[in-house]
Amino acid sequence: MSVPIAVNGAAGRMGRTVVETAAERDDVEVVVGFHAS
Repeated sequence: MSVPIAVNGAAGRMGRTVVETAAERDDVEVVVGFHAS
């Protein structure tokens, strides 16, 4: 199972928390996409 997470602007802080939490789970593959605008 893969969980795509888009980190965008101010959402980056919240996104990072989600990534760090998900990274602790062995059954979750985290894909982080950075988009510059």
